Amino acid sequence: MVTDTTAHHELVQNIERVEREKKIMREKIQEMEFELGKLRKESTKDREKATNLQRQVESLESEVERRQTRSAGVDLSTVGGMGELEASVKFKEQEVTGLKEELQVQKQNYKTKISELKEDLSITKERMIKLQKSEAMLEIYKQRAEQCEQVSNKNKELEEKLATM
Repeated sequence: MVTDTTAHHELVQNIERVEREKKIMREKIQEMEFELGKLRKESTKDREKATNLQRQVESLESEVERRQTRSAGVDLSTVGGMGELEASVKFKEQEVTGLKEELQVQKQNYKTKISELKEDLSITKERMIKLQKSEAMLEIYKQRAEQCEQVSNKNKELEEKLATM
């Protein structure tokens, strides 16, 4: 009877441990999915920012071209404005180039982070599968422990009947 109680106690402890691990793994999966969503949103914002800057550069370039085509018959007083516009275009181009480089670095960082999250998710899935298998085995052990307890009780009843005969 002591071994049945001990085995039953161990099964209960194992079940509780498995439940705790299962809860922790589900929480970790949720955290990873949330982090992945944040990274995707940030990447989208950065792409939009780079696109907007690219549009600004294109607009300024078209303005420079438009002014250059008109500059053949323009007096020297407007040439100063052209230099400012060209400087503005160059500045915007440098800004776009810097943002493109930053975007590439962020993309690489996101790809690395996503790879790490996918790897963690894969490991977590493997653990969940093992956990489910362990739960199934624990359920079988639980049933066997109950069967042993029933057999033990039946054995005691039979011994008592035999003793009274």
